[in-house]
Amino acid sequence: MTTEKPDVYSSAEYKRTRRAYVAECTFEYFVSLLVTDAYLSTLLHHMGISDAMVGIISSLISFAFLFQLFAIFAVRHIVNTKRASIIFHFASQLFFMSLFFIPFLPFGTEYKTVIVFACVLLAYFGNYLVTSVIYKWGMSFVDTHKRASFGAGKEMVSLISGMLFVLVMGFVIDKFAADGNVEGGFVFIGIAILFFSILDLISLLVMKNQKIEKSESADEPIFSVMKKLFCNKGFICLLIANVLWSVAVYMTNGFMGIYKTSPTELAFKVGEVQIINNVGCLCRFAVSKPFGKFSDKTSYATGILLGTTIAATCFILNIFTSPSARWLIYVYTVLYNCSLAAIHQNFFNITFDLVETKYFVQASSIKAALSGVCGFGASLVGAAILSRVQANGNSFMGIDMRGQQLLSAISAVLMIILVLFVLFVLRKQKKIEE
Repeated sequence: MTTEKPDVYSSAEYKRTRRAYVAECTFEYFVSLLVTDAYLSTLLHHMGISDAMVGIISSLISFAFLFQLFAIFAVRHIVNTKRASIIFHFASQLFFMSLFFIPFLPFGTEYKTVIVFACVLLAYFGNYLVTSVIYKWGMSFVDTHKRASFGAGKEMVSLISGMLFVLVMGFVIDKFAADGNVEGGFVFIGIAILFFSILDLISLLVMKNQKIEKSESADEPIFSVMKKLFCNKGFICLLIANVLWSVAVYMTNGFMGIYKTSPTELAFKVGEVQIINNVGCLCRFAVSKPFGKFSDKTSYATGILLGTTIAATCFILNIFTSPSARWLIYVYTVLYNCSLAAIHQNFFNITFDLVETKYFVQASSIKAALSGVCGFGASLVGAAILSRVQANGNSFMGIDMRGQQLLSAISAVLMIILVLFVLFVLRKQKKIEE
């Protein structure tokens, strides 16, 4: 983090960098929207990939967090933050773009599935290798006492623009489908990803660079860094909280995209799914700033408690979402999005409170990697449960129930455990004074 005096935060150079960072996050968000949920599910379903496999591929994002472990070693050798970030970040987005051209390859479904896995993993490798680096880089130009508020404002820009973006994209893709040109829609998405990847690249180029001789902890042996982190009770508690969150979320969320669009389930069109998502994003937009101020005023841990409580409620309600009560998907989406407004920024920012700044990248990488692997493991378990329930004719222990409803019940229990952990353990951890 910067060691300059607080008054530099009002300089033109710092203001320009903050604006560019907000823009970069927005364009990256656009790309992420096009490779998740209904868009990805529609692409994979078109290639003949099974529902269970669609859920696993959708959850590869959590497994790919493992790649952040490489950042522990990479950060020791990065001397030009901008150059490293641009190379790996832009390459990752090109792999995301490639996904939408796979249907045109002259291969069978099995080979295409392997290529999908490869593209997704390579894309997330490039992305997560520099995720913590870019976050630390961008936030170094923000007043330390205003991080939560700035993060909330940054998130609001992404959300409001993302709402308009997915609404337009959803109906454009539906138009392609209505004209019997589904693959034409895939080409359109691929071109859109390339366009926003270039805008993302330009934003990174505008940001003020961070040229350093070596990482702040480069002289310290990796074993010593790991020992200090894993002997840090606050970090261990944060690690446990992250793991519980990932397992609870990925147990269910990776299978909700196909649940929304499947003709035998909730049967929403892609455009309708985007309307549902926009309702959720609008609510997240509305609460982001108040939640950010709440966290700055109280603590990041208290903000996490708020988010996990809302998330537990949304999974409980999602147990009752079915074809006969599909309107509940709106309630689920709204509450889940509101929980994210309190979760994401606080999980990042609380790391600064519980870990020395010079170990931020290493701590964030370990946290993301472990929680990601556990989240992916949860998605594999979820896939097995979903397949079993579907094989039993959508019933569980004699009760008529969709697989996603059962998965939501499991997620609800895990989220309640997390709420209690945050309330009685994480909130009690002492902040590191530097």
